[in-house]
Amino acid sequence: MDMGVKIQRFCITDLHDEYLYLIFGKLDKSVDREAFGLTCHRFLDIQNSSRKCLKFGTLTQSNRSKRKVMIDSSKLDSLLKRFRQLEFLSLKGCIDVSDLGLTQLQICGSKLHTLKLDYRSDITNKGLSYVASGCPLLSVISLFGSKITDLGLKSLKSCKHLKEVDLACCDKISDSGIQSLIQSGQLRTLDVSMCFKITDIAFQGRSITLEEVDISYCDKITDSGIRSLIQGYPQLRTLNISKCCKITGIGFQGCSPTLACVIAYKCVLSSTGIAEMLSGGGFKYLSFACFKCIEGNGLATIGSGLAPNLKVLDFHNCDFVTDDVILSISQGCPSLQEWNLSYCGYISTSGYDPIGLYCQKQML
Repeated sequence: MDMGVKIQRFCITDLHDEYLYLIFGKLDKSVDREAFGLTCHRFLDIQNSSRKCLKFGTLTQSNRSKRKVMIDSSKLDSLLKRFRQLEFLSLKGCIDVSDLGLTQLQICGSKLHTLKLDYRSDITNKGLSYVASGCPLLSVISLFGSKITDLGLKSLKSCKHLKEVDLACCDKISDSGIQSLIQSGQLRTLDVSMCFKITDIAFQGRSITLEEVDISYCDKITDSGIRSLIQGYPQLRTLNISKCCKITGIGFQGCSPTLACVIAYKCVLSSTGIAEMLSGGGFKYLSFACFKCIEGNGLATIGSGLAPNLKVLDFHNCDFVTDDVILSISQGCPSLQEWNLSYCGYISTSGYDPIGLYCQKQML
């Protein structure tokens, strides 16, 4: 044995950072990733700079008092400096976060894809401008219940990758803000439910990308607004018109076969409106829960051959569902798989028989 040969000892800390990043990326379990960061300050820096997601609590409308997180603007600023590779940031449940806390996004937000600012009434248009200028890759933003105005929405036009926007319960948003947002280019999903200033004017225009729209509880939108959506948004797939009391359905005339889902909870639709709604022939999901029909009972129209691809039908608590309606739909919707008939009090015992006869794929 050659006693002159020296054994060179090697330690993982001798590796360059690029190799440590590769090692950290191979750790699947969160406990292993946390243990990695506890090894030394250098490993902690690797862990921090590799973090992609940061969430603070989850609030709901019915339980807003719980799970609040004491994060103020200065603490958020420090966290954003620490985690510079974030792709997902949720500030739901945080308190005392204002525009000041978002200023660091101008420096550290270059990779951010998703931002949740729900219930953040203390964030204004100024804070949103910081987001717009510092997050060029932003594709999803939720501003549920915020006090953002049309001016703030216009600043988002610089976010060229924006695809999904949630503005539910933003009571300061009006038509001009929605129009500027839609015209920005790539928007696919838009939620303006309970934005009570929104009228038909908001959707006058055109978009070849918008696929999902929620206008539920927007009581100023009429059939004219629906007509604008049908004519100007050829890729529209899903539309929620729940509690829109001025919509009868006639605005759906000539709708595209791409329209596959309509949710019409507590709507009052005409028989003609139901027929126009189905005129595209592409429906797969239809919800008429707690629905009312004027000008007769138009529900049987669903089974007249206009909805051959319908798979899910929700008639929960609908007084207009009768034996004749069950027979018509059972015969005319061969693809139907799920049918909610709970609390439909006008169906006789024998009224359910056609479902067993004609709906071979059916689950009640």
